[in-house]
Order: sequence, then C-alpha cells, then structure tokens
Amino acid sequence: MSKQTKNSYEAKLEARRCALEERAKKATECANRYWEQERELGKNFPSGQPVLVGHYSEKRHRRYIETLRTLDRKAIAEESKAQHYREREVAVGKGGVSSEDPEAVSKLEEHLRELERQQVMMKEFNKAYRKHRSESDLRAALAGKLPIEAVESGLALDSFGRVKFPFPSFELTNNGANIRRIKARLEELRALDKVETKEVAGSGYTYVQDADDHRVYFVFDGKPSEEVRSLLKSCGFVWAPSLGAWSRKLSANAMASGQHLRTRLDAMMAS
Repeated sequence: MSKQTKNSYEAKLEARRCALEERAKKATECANRYWEQERELGKNFPSGQPVLVGHYSEKRHRRYIETLRTLDRKAIAEESKAQHYREREVAVGKGGVSSEDPEAVSKLEEHLRELERQQVMMKEFNKAYRKHRSESDLRAALAGKLPIEAVESGLALDSFGRVKFPFPSFELTNNGANIRRIKARLEELRALDKVETKEVAGSGYTYVQDADDHRVYFVFDGKPSEEVRSLLKSCGFVWAPSLGAWSRKLSANAMASGQHLRTRLDAMMAS
C-alpha cells in the first residue's frame, strides 16, 4: 500500500516503526563508540600484561582494567537495547487487527468470509469422503460444489496412493471457534462505532472518552496519590506521557471500568 493510500492508523504504525528504527540506530552507534573507546584504551597496555602487585603501577593498572570492563558492559547493554528496539520494530502491526484501525471492521469481515469459506470446504470434503474413498470418485462428488483450486489443494494422498481423511475434527472445531470469536469482535467494534466523544469533570480530575483516538483516560489536576495510582493500575489504566493522562484503549470493559473509577474517585475525594 502506498503512502498516499495509508489510513491514519497505518500512518501511525509507520511512524512507530520509524521511531523504533531510529532508537535502534542510536543505540548501535552508542555501542560502537564504547567499543572504539575500549579499543583505543587497550593500546596503552601490552596484551596480557599482568598486574604487578606491590608495584607503583598496580592501582593505575587496576583502574585501567575496571575502565575496560565498564566500557565493555556499556557497549553490550547498548547493543542489547538496539536488538530490543529492532525486535519491537518488526513486531509493530503484527498483533492482528487493531480496534484503532479505521478499516478494522472491513478487514475482520474479509477474514471472517475466508474462515467461513474454509469451514464449508472442510465440511464438504469430509462429507464426500464418507461416501467416496478413491480420488477419482471424490473429484466427481466435489465437482461443482467447490472451486477446482480448493479441490486440488484439499485432496492429499498417503504413501499407498489412497486419499487421506482430509480434515480432522479438531480443525473444524478450532476454525468454528475462530469464526465465533471474530463475530463477537465485530459486534463489539460495531457497538464502539456508535460511541461518542465526551468529557466529564470530576473531583480533581477530568474523564475523557475519546472515540476518535480510541482511548478512555483520566486527566488529573495534579499528580494523583499512591492510592489513586494503584487504583488506576488495578483497573487497567497506564500512564501515557503523550496524553499527560492515565489511559486505556477504548472498549466496553474500559468504559465500564471508567465509570467504576469515577464513582470510586468521587467517593475518595469526598471523604
């Protein structure tokens, strides 16, 4: 998909990937600087030179060795950090269809149609197999019921040239469970499409339900107490520096938790 056709969510993912790539690059550059410092410092002493115990150079030599070890540890830590950022960069957008994606419903509907097509195909294969065991008979029985490419991909022969039982029951069960899961997710997303943005002022806080940014969050007048922070965390809210608020992704559960928190916070402020 070209940059011109990316939706706002995909643009956000691209920005996140670029930011992680930049962080990985900076960490790698930092690690390389530490390695270079270590190499330059290593030129001051001959390789394998032992510490001369009792000699006037002992303290300086030990400081030198500790400096080398410190540079080595820092370089390894930065390289590990760079690897962490690279792994996160690769993982961006790979967690399935996000509710933040404006095209989430259409993408899930397309995925649902594919799963339902697979379910029909597997059932037709298994139904035909109960009556016809030879490959030629199976082809004839499935002709017109399934696309040719589905018949070709579904038929498999064992080492004796016999048609295997195409699809075990657990595949049908798992696929059916995925169909039900996606249908439930679609119902939730369609319900969220009807949610409106609103702000509610409370005792020392503002509760925001942002339908555009798909977030539910609390903005406090000042830093909340440890008790309030613990309560927020227990309800799934985390500190979001970009918002300056305690935030959670918009969902039915998040909105219910938000209402529960408002009641608790108002009671705490009143006491």
